[in-house]
Amino acid sequence: MKLYLKENIQFIIIVSLWIIVGFTFSPLNFFLVPFSILIFHNKGYEEELFIGFLLVLTFSDSRRGGFQWAGQIKNIYILILALITFKKYLGLKTKVKLHLFILPFVLIAAYCIIYSPVFSIAIQKTMSYFLLFFIVPNIFSYLYENYNTSILRNIVWAVAILLAVGILMKYIN
Repeated sequence: MKLYLKENIQFIIIVSLWIIVGFTFSPLNFFLVPFSILIFHNKGYEEELFIGFLLVLTFSDSRRGGFQWAGQIKNIYILILALITFKKYLGLKTKVKLHLFILPFVLIAAYCIIYSPVFSIAIQKTMSYFLLFFIVPNIFSYLYENYNTSILRNIVWAVAILLAVGILMKYIN
């Protein structure tokens, strides 16, 4: 754990900054998080980019008011990640075609859009799930090809730290 913290201190500080800004002045995260994502991409921090996405997805499921920003930011994050993935997809050796298996879901969801009371949200949710099923397996495949078990270790440590902080917050509050 010590090694993970030492190697990823910048990433941990940035994610902590997202949380602090989210709890104090969340509209600033609409600039800060996408800016961080672009920095991760430009600096070649591919693992951090993916783990950051997983963390934002986790934060977006929180019922605490300070994490409300994550529910809105995840849409921006997934669009940026989709652009990055589409760019890398052409060069992937192992292309995961999981999105072909969810084609029936997408077709049924597209049909159900017609009957949705809020048309725009139905379209957004359908596209979001399609992108999620396209992006995550392909980025993970790419990361595993390039980083082997390092990506697995980093995901496990990030989730372990997240769980530990969650347990601590339960008893502190």
